[in-house]
Amino acid sequence: MVADRHTANEGHRVEDRRIVETVLSSLVACHECDLLHEKIEIDIGAEARCIRCNASLYTNKQNSIDRALAVGLAALIMFVVANAFPFLQITVSGNSQSMSIISAVYALSNEGLWLLAIVCFGFILLFPLIRMAGLLYILVPLRFHMRLPCIELVFRGIVFLSPWSMMEIYLFGAIVALVKLAAMANIELGYSFWAFALLNILTVASLQMIDNHSLWEFISEARDQEDLHSGDVS
Repeated sequence: MVADRHTANEGHRVEDRRIVETVLSSLVACHECDLLHEKIEIDIGAEARCIRCNASLYTNKQNSIDRALAVGLAALIMFVVANAFPFLQITVSGNSQSMSIISAVYALSNEGLWLLAIVCFGFILLFPLIRMAGLLYILVPLRFHMRLPCIELVFRGIVFLSPWSMMEIYLFGAIVALVKLAAMANIELGYSFWAFALLNILTVASLQMIDNHSLWEFISEARDQEDLHSGDVS
């Protein structure tokens, strides 16, 4: 009898949790002022905004996962190309010196600037790579209505690392340096430079394909389908 009572209480707790999750799923909080809104269906291409501060709440974009996945794969390819070829070649008085992105990090470490080398490696190479790989870890299974383990943790990690990905700062700094060196040396831009520039464009484009709220909604839907399938099997 005690076991039956425990089972009944557990069933009530599960049911209460489902009711709370259902109510919460119908609400969306503004990321700027935290005002709660009831989520409504909007047309494709439309955008819902906060009634208090007019900040963007969520959008409804057609084929957002497919488009974000295509851009993410292209960005990963450009990342590999950008690190596989010379970034530029400088010729001064007949002496040529080529440089890649990773060689710039090595140069800083060889000069004893270990902290700056670690910062550059993290912000320019490591964090962007983790962000792109994590995004593909989420999008590829969602494209096939699946959900890999720890997908929520990966999503939170991507959101946390996004402000620390500073490839565009490196690109702007390189452009400024090239303008100043153009009068003193002959500079030839390598494949890596153009791939890195395209990588920055693709990174910005990926943010336009799908927003964090929509991505979290897709993850929740995949989790619900997985729970429903598990219940049917049991």
